[in-house]
Amino acid sequence: MFSTKGVESKSKSGETTSGKSESNSEDIQLIKKSPLHWEIVLNRPEKYNAITRPMYERIIQILDQAAQDKQLVLLSMTGKGKFYSSGTDLADFAKMAVRFICNLFKPIFKNLDYLKWNSKQRLFNLSLLLC
Repeated sequence: MFSTKGVESKSKSGETTSGKSESNSEDIQLIKKSPLHWEIVLNRPEKYNAITRPMYERIIQILDQAAQDKQLVLLSMTGKGKFYSSGTDLADFAKMAVRFICNLFKPIFKNLDYLKWNSKQRLFNLSLLLC
């Protein structure tokens, strides 16, 4: 049915397509139990089903597709393993935050006169430019 990075999709008839993520695991499964009921399964039990940015993006895609399906009545979400979900994957969130901060400050420091700064300020500037 659907195929995207880090996602496995199944239909009641047994059709399965999958795409691999960077972690080589199936992060999200979309199971079409019937034309009236779809189920999203978070499949990262080793990380307590913590949700990464690509998983959020895929969930949004599924919700958009569900909104277009006139037959669909129920869309449920569950998690594999002992836990439903621990929420956002903080390691993934930290990577995004560092990239955001680095990208935010690069243009600011590029436009400043580097030669007028003392050595501590130059070191700080250099560390931001290396992000």
